Amino acid sequence: KMSILGRFFEGGHFPIEYVLVEASDGYRALFSLAEIDPGMGGNKALLADRKGGAPLASWEIVVPGDKLRSRWVRGVVKLTVGIAGPEQRQPHRH
Repeated sequence: KMSILGRFFEGGHFPIEYVLVEASDGYRALFSLAEIDPGMGGNKALLADRKGGAPLASWEIVVPGDKLRSRWVRGVVKLTVGIAGPEQRQPHRH
C-alpha cells in the first residue's frame, strides 16, 4: 500500500513538504513530511497532551528518535504545514 506522500513522488514530482512547530516562547522546530511519513522515513513526531496518563500544562512535540532532543517543543501554539519550492504555495495553518 502506498502512503499519501508516496503518491506525490510517482512520476517525478518531488515537493518539499514540511511541518513547522512553534512554541509560546518563540522556539521553533522543522520537520520534513517525508521523514515522519510511515511509508517513507517513518520517524515518529508525537503531539502530546499527557505524560504518564497525567495531563500536561500545554501541548508538546516529542521525537523519540532524536538523540539530542533539539526538536522536542514545549508549549506548542502553532503547527504550519506547507510546501516549499519554486511555486511557494501558501502554508496551511492549524
